Amino acid sequence: MHVTAFVKSESNHVEQILIGDKDNAKKVLEAVADKFGIHDTEELQLFREDDDWPISSQNIVKLEDAEDAIILHLSRCRHIKVVIHYQATTFQHDFGPGVTISKITKWVTDKGLELSKEEAAEHVLQFTASVDQPAPDEHIGSLASCPDCTIEFDLVRKLLVQG
Repeated sequence: MHVTAFVKSESNHVEQILIGDKDNAKKVLEAVADKFGIHDTEELQLFREDDDWPISSQNIVKLEDAEDAIILHLSRCRHIKVVIHYQATTFQHDFGPGVTISKITKWVTDKGLELSKEEAAEHVLQFTASVDQPAPDEHIGSLASCPDCTIEFDLVRKLLVQG
């Protein structure tokens, strides 16, 4: 069995590789590094999308839950320290680089603020001191740079267009 893997890097570049069901993470990492033109893989780690822990180099990459493709993230950061400001409250949590903005938003609205589903749906993450908002499917590791591996957001209300 083979599955297509889409691999995002720290620079948000995406490459496509084919993974076999017997491939361990070390072999996949070497194939990914080759695609990206990276020669030194010592600091690099692979993460499945929305997972906080890297794929261990000796472990077989689990494909049984993959349908057509899997999404991976290649990063030098082990975790990304995410700081979120909401009104007078600040939340901080470490996430894996492959975790998406939508998962982080859900974490802060569910666990941190305990907002209702309706209230949570009206809020988005916005870069601190900016009006820019990352896309919900963006990997946090593509937004934070190594070696700092930290990023800050404000949780703000969505702009609602009223007719």
